[in-house]
Amino acid sequence: MIIQQETFGVTREGKPVEAYRLENKAGEYLRIITFGGAMQALCLKDRDGVLCDVVPGFEQVEDYEKSLSCFGSMVGRVCNRTAGAQFVLHGKTYHLGRNDNGNNLHSGPDGYHLRVWEYESSHCDEKEASVTLKLHSPDGDQGFPGSADIHVTFAFNESDQVHVSIRAVPDRDTMFNMTCHSYFNLNGEGSGKVTDHLVTIHADTYLEKDSENIPVERRSVTDTIYDFRKGKKIGKDLPDTGFDHCFYVDEQPCFEAYSEKTGIGFTLSTDQPCVQLYTAGFLEEPHGKHPYSHTDAFAIEAQYPVNSVNGVQNERPLVKAQEEYRWDTVYQFYRR
Repeated sequence: MIIQQETFGVTREGKPVEAYRLENKAGEYLRIITFGGAMQALCLKDRDGVLCDVVPGFEQVEDYEKSLSCFGSMVGRVCNRTAGAQFVLHGKTYHLGRNDNGNNLHSGPDGYHLRVWEYESSHCDEKEASVTLKLHSPDGDQGFPGSADIHVTFAFNESDQVHVSIRAVPDRDTMFNMTCHSYFNLNGEGSGKVTDHLVTIHADTYLEKDSENIPVERRSVTDTIYDFRKGKKIGKDLPDTGFDHCFYVDEQPCFEAYSEKTGIGFTLSTDQPCVQLYTAGFLEEPHGKHPYSHTDAFAIEAQYPVNSVNGVQNERPLVKAQEEYRWDTVYQFYRR
């Protein structure tokens, strides 16, 4: 394994953005950039041995700065939607930015996905390479109580496994519900629709939502279009606006996607209780590595339930002062 550091660009405020390329002996590689702590590229060999980039993204820093798509980025302090852009903790109401129909999405207009993370450390041996990035989030950041240093580690190994881990220790009781918002197209990014991808989700229940994408009820997937337990193509029961739904996982690995075109697939295992499947129903990014439109990719986001800061299903991502927040997700890629 090798690690190569590269200059990726400079933000509009003049901050340098670095890239770290983690490459295995087969020439496959994962590229991480410090803007948003994003997975900018993941190049794997298809069944014919041809390198295939399966991660949509941008080639320029300025496009990451302007985008609302969160391509490959670390999202926090709380991902997904928070109803009314507020929550109550210990009797006090905390107000967040309103950036989604009066609600809060991905912690508002100053999310972690729009910040430059610091390089902290790296490790490389014969079997695995990893890089750790760091972001300081002060007390009151985005409206959340408590400060914390957030550390995210990306590891890539000779077995085509990507392991992403997040650690943080706040100095006050607060909420943490982060996620890695990478998109995928296993046919190759920029190749068109992902509706032919075979997807399996080991989930008996999902969150039904209202017109503002706020959960209203946990329901069984049985006899619904949300039943992916036996595997089906994304396009089979695709709603007009695509899937953007939260599933309660029942076993690990909890998710699998496969492309018959390239033979590339992956399973996902996580310590989080849910995954959000987003089939990019609103994606319009003409300035990506290739132009992207709706359903040209999908995202699978490991997380706590949507709006859980407000106690949905009585599950809250509360992290107490001096306790460690932990998030671990493993993407195991394969070919067949």
